Amino acid sequence: MEQAIRLLTILEEAGFEAFIIGGAVRDMLMHVKPHDFDIVTSARPEQVISVLGDANIETTGIIGKSFGVVVAIVDGKHYEVATYRKERYGADSHRPEEVIYADTLEEDVKRRDFTVNGMAMNRYKEVIDLVGGRRDIKHKVLRTIGNPTERFQEDALRLFRACRFVAKLDFLPDKSLLEAMPKAFHRVSGLSLERVRNELDRLLLEPAVAKGLDVLVQSRLAECSCRVVENGAIKEVPILPELYPLSGIASRKGVSRI
Repeated sequence: MEQAIRLLTILEEAGFEAFIIGGAVRDMLMHVKPHDFDIVTSARPEQVISVLGDANIETTGIIGKSFGVVVAIVDGKHYEVATYRKERYGADSHRPEEVIYADTLEEDVKRRDFTVNGMAMNRYKEVIDLVGGRRDIKHKVLRTIGNPTERFQEDALRLFRACRFVAKLDFLPDKSLLEAMPKAFHRVSGLSLERVRNELDRLLLEPAVAKGLDVLVQSRLAECSCRVVENGAIKEVPILPELYPLSGIASRKGVSRI
């Protein structure tokens, strides 16, 4: 934590905004020890490298150049420092079509998935909550930032992340979130088997796994198919056909490869 604060201080003293963002802030508010600290800043990647270099902080250069992320290494621990950004989505079911650097924390926060993941903390350990994340932690509700239909259609992997975070946090999904999920099911077929399987593997290890699986089944997300490339051809893969009967739906023929 203190090394993350040190990075914020270095960037701020150089004239830039900088905040801890996302899961670490959520975890601290829920009295859970964070494992990783992600940082967002108004500085552009080249400026981050220059400022941290002047402070004798090692960086690995820009990773994922289109996303403007620099990795800082302090006492052997890695900290991702990302420039504020906005995203525009297109045909791809997961990756943005265009990434644009933003000027404010609010713009960066509004592109994120859930309110509990959209809070920031400054170097004085004050929480900046522009999306109602503290309220939703208090009421144990998972809610998207902004319009849930738009958030899910932008990135269909968020459908599976919603199930996982319900299981991880032992929260209930907001009604508008549940109602929006089926509207993005047509985008699931564009997701890779690997990405979907990774989310489901993580879901199964969460403490309230039954809650997450319930959302997966009752929303009928489990009935969707993702894709895999075999011998140069794209094939549709049933996600979890074994779970179809649990939602009162006749099981379809097929075996899950998840």
